[in-house]
Amino acid sequence: MDQITAAMKQYVVSSNEALEFKLVRRSEDLEDDQTTFKPAMSHQVFGDTESIFGYKNLKIKLYYSAGSLETYLGTSYSEKYDESLCADLKPDNFLPKLVDVLAPNVHENIDMFVKSLSHDETFKPAGDLVYSCSVDDNGQTRHFEVYKADMSSTKFKEYHQRLQTFVLWYIDAGNFIDSNDPQWNYLNMFERYTAEDNTICYATVGFATIYHYWAYPELIRPRIAQLLVLPPFQKKGLGSHMLRSIYAEYKNNPNVKDITGKNTFFY
Repeated sequence: MDQITAAMKQYVVSSNEALEFKLVRRSEDLEDDQTTFKPAMSHQVFGDTESIFGYKNLKIKLYYSAGSLETYLGTSYSEKYDESLCADLKPDNFLPKLVDVLAPNVHENIDMFVKSLSHDETFKPAGDLVYSCSVDDNGQTRHFEVYKADMSSTKFKEYHQRLQTFVLWYIDAGNFIDSNDPQWNYLNMFERYTAEDNTICYATVGFATIYHYWAYPELIRPRIAQLLVLPPFQKKGLGSHMLRSIYAEYKNNPNVKDITGKNTFFY
């Protein structure tokens, strides 16, 4: 390996390692490493090699407010590739790839993002409450609720645009669904918790999308297309509660022939 090749390899970073996510409930979470989680994959955005060229110690910070999912995108690195080493090589322009898959109105200023956290104080899930449960998490009782919403709500449509971005990082071969297709149905799980000022707040936990297929003669066959519980809430049995909420939604509907599912679950 020649010196130039060795030098260039120092500027190749794993996009899985560079990315860091947070679901932020309060500003202190920004400095708390325990609130950070990583993607399961990144090839659907950065290509099969899941790598980015041209930077040392690259960090891509993709932070969401815990409830409404207001989004912040920031980057940092210690050194950028000097094109004088090899004029044919340029640092990857990775930001447009991210911007293309994120919902509009992403914060680029961290102070503005922190200011937006106050919106979660009044955030309420869109739609109707269809299921609730409590889970014992290491001696702490935590409360979760599932809401059914649809795209007739502008509030929900904007929320879903932000939520669906997680599909790309956790569901292999996952795609954004056609939100204009009325056969899609949406169930969204939230944690209901009490903030430090005794305000009841809601934090996004996960979601399921279900497509209504036709079944002979005039029936429907709901198919679970996507089911995702976000990493901070995994290994608490919440995936099974999501499945129960889907079953509860359809079990008493005489027009349902059966319920099927794809292998696109991550919980």
